[in-house]
Amino acid sequence: MNQAKLQGEYAGFLSRTAAFVTDVLIISLVVIIVNWFVPVMISQFSLMNLDTCATILQRPLQYYTCRIIQISLFAFTISFPVLYTIFFWIIAGQTPGKYLFGLRVVRLNGHRMTIWVSLLRYLGYTLCILSLGLGFLNVLINDRRQGWHDKLARTCVVYAWEARQNVDLLEQVRYRLDRKRLKAPDQISDR
Repeated sequence: MNQAKLQGEYAGFLSRTAAFVTDVLIISLVVIIVNWFVPVMISQFSLMNLDTCATILQRPLQYYTCRIIQISLFAFTISFPVLYTIFFWIIAGQTPGKYLFGLRVVRLNGHRMTIWVSLLRYLGYTLCILSLGLGFLNVLINDRRQGWHDKLARTCVVYAWEARQNVDLLEQVRYRLDRKRLKAPDQISDR
């Protein structure tokens, strides 16, 4: 079986989407667990209800402590996705989702990811999401498989594993598509 190496090749839309969805699931799971676990523990040990900030004995200090905990949980929920993503891009060039699918974010100039480039790329993620996914679809038509977030940060996503592509299968698909394309004009002229 004839196989070509994929390592270093630009990553496709489906593998990038699968990695993105995996990261969203990981982030969501962590946020849900923290937002469930912290209130349960606080209500067990301090008799404080974080939903209403009510205690058995109404004391201003406990009320303000409750509000601070609520604000902290909200700040965690908002900041964790950003910190998770940027941390892994800087440290490894890949989030756990990208790692599972053998993908890595690389800068076009070959340098390591920095905090500024990562922030810029995350800002691009936000623009892609705000455009209802249109920025992500650019991966389908761009030669380097770059979405808006990649173009903004001057990055691309490549296969990091030494995966292999079945060239024979691809050649068979191309052959059949070409054969259908060649038959179509002949069939039209016969009419």
